[in-house]
Amino acid sequence: MSFWVVASLNLTVAHELLHRPVRWQRIAARLLAGSIGYFQMLEEHRSHHLQAGGRDNGDSPEVQESVFAYAMRRYVRSFQVAQEWEHLDQLRCGRARWNNRIAWTALITMAVMACFGLVAGWRGVVFHGLVILGTAFTMQAITYIQH
Repeated sequence: MSFWVVASLNLTVAHELLHRPVRWQRIAARLLAGSIGYFQMLEEHRSHHLQAGGRDNGDSPEVQESVFAYAMRRYVRSFQVAQEWEHLDQLRCGRARWNNRIAWTALITMAVMACFGLVAGWRGVVFHGLVILGTAFTMQAITYIQH
């Protein structure tokens, strides 16, 4: 439980770092978000700031929607929005299709999970997977409360 709390706090730190103008701080945000399995966070969050504020922005819960249903719906949507944002950025900056920052950040998630596996075997992989699920839920629950 305490590891989940720390991972959720890492998400908050990553959020604050991604708003910083210094490049190394944004890289640190990507590393933190990737280490806790929220590898689409930076791209999804950039689009969030452009679309937030309206009722049909996808971040607002439906009337009578539970936090659990909202978390599932919004987490899936966060992948879609992040990939759309990344694809547009690839076109705008002339980056190759394989140069996808979300995919590269997912490698961080896999590397951390592999480390958990090396240290604790399959239990470490399951543990890290549960932390990823808990942290993802925390992020969506915070958004649910805010919107």
